[in-house]
Amino acid sequence: MEYARKQITHLTPEWDSSKRKNEADFLVKKILNLPRPGIQSNARLSQGYSAPLFAAVLAEFVYRHLTNQTISTQLIRKALIAQSIVNNTPCGNFAEGNEVSLKSAIRKVYRTLSKWAPQRTELMKRKERLLLARKESLEDMSKLLISKDILPKNFAIPENVLAAIDEYSEYPLVGRAMLSYHQEVLYQMAQEHSKVSRREIYNITEGMGGVEKFANHAQAVQQILQYRSGGN
Repeated sequence: MEYARKQITHLTPEWDSSKRKNEADFLVKKILNLPRPGIQSNARLSQGYSAPLFAAVLAEFVYRHLTNQTISTQLIRKALIAQSIVNNTPCGNFAEGNEVSLKSAIRKVYRTLSKWAPQRTELMKRKERLLLARKESLEDMSKLLISKDILPKNFAIPENVLAAIDEYSEYPLVGRAMLSYHQEVLYQMAQEHSKVSRREIYNITEGMGGVEKFANHAQAVQQILQYRSGGN
């Protein structure tokens, strides 16, 4: 509990002490005391993990919940590994040599969400469905471009690009606006293989709802694609 409190303080320097006590500390206590069948508290949730590692995981979930940020196991794992590498939080370099335990702790806390954040959990489930549908529509568009020899036969959208898209909050989840982002992503990636024009991309993708003008997303997409070379 003490590690988690210090970690949350580190993550929320702009919060006053009463906000931390009334919201963050309260939620940490609630999570650790969730009733389970035959057990009086949920304190055993942290058993098997080092105190700094579990506190870092718990603090990240609480912080994201209270600040209405996306909660996903993938994003939280990435954020925690980055925190551990920088090693400037009260929990220190908690993930070094402990990646298996880190994944396990994240999954364990994630499974409790329906008990301490039921409304948020339902929203998350809906958003996760939309994220999956967005990924599938992008892949469908890429397959269409492959069939037209705009992209090579062995083309696949890199996982780090898909992760960067998920992290980019301005990337729409649905509709023609989403498809216009897809078009720009694939247009820029296609430049490595052919000198296709945006007009050609539009002509090919129009049938699946593609829009005629999507160059206005060029700068945003450039930032997303920097992840392929390790840029931030």
